[in-house]
Amino acid sequence: MDEKLQDQVNRICLDYTAAKYPALIVDTPTLLRRIGEEYGELAEAVALTLGSSVKDSIAEELADMLNTILMLCSHLDLDAETIILAKLQVLRDRTLKLRTTGSY
Repeated sequence: MDEKLQDQVNRICLDYTAAKYPALIVDTPTLLRRIGEEYGELAEAVALTLGSSVKDSIAEELADMLNTILMLCSHLDLDAETIILAKLQVLRDRTLKLRTTGSY
C-alpha cells in the first residue's frame, strides 16, 4: 500500500527537523509560526520574480509552505486530503447554486 502524501511529508519533514533542530518541540504554535515564515518567504519570492520567467524559487517556497501545512494537519490529527476534498465539494455546490439561482 502506498504511503499517503501527507504521511510522507510529515515523516520526512519531522525527520529533517529533528536532525537540524534536535531540541525543537514541534507543536501547534511552532507549526503556525513556520507557516507564517514560509508565507513571508513565498511572498518575497513572488515579489522578486514578478514579471520574470524564473519560477523555481516560488515553487520551492510554495512547497515549503504546503509541507508545513500538511505537518500541522498531521499534528492536529486531521486528514488533509479529506479536508480539501470536502471544501472542494462545498465550492462545487456553491458554484452550481450560483449558476442556477444567482445566490448561494
